[in-house]
Amino acid sequence: MRYYSTLRPIGPGTLPNEDWTHVQNFDQRTFVPAIGREAWGYVDYDTPLTEKEADDYDLVPGKRSNETFQNVERYMADHKFLAADKVKVRRFLREQEATAAVITRKEIRWRDKTGMIGRTGRGNVGLQEEV
Repeated sequence: MRYYSTLRPIGPGTLPNEDWTHVQNFDQRTFVPAIGREAWGYVDYDTPLTEKEADDYDLVPGKRSNETFQNVERYMADHKFLAADKVKVRRFLREQEATAAVITRKEIRWRDKTGMIGRTGRGNVGLQEEV
């Protein structure tokens, strides 16, 4: 599980325990799409920290990239999207640099890495609206 340090670089005394598997500090605060804000670096653990441990050390858990669009993938599977249409949706969200998205009967909504929210009709992506 990955946790991001949003208030300070990671160093001695900034982590709840020494059971981490990897620590990475950035050269400066850097925007991280997985948490939607800037961070100084991250630490990886094999087992998740408790919520209290993460809060006590100001660590923000990151989403795994495959969780970010899980709702969109589930919607496309449940509504039996054709493979070509799934590719259109994924390509569109990638072009928008989306960090989160929702698809509905009539539209696709997303948030980009700067926090801006976008919305477009399904026809603009090359999909038919559901009846």
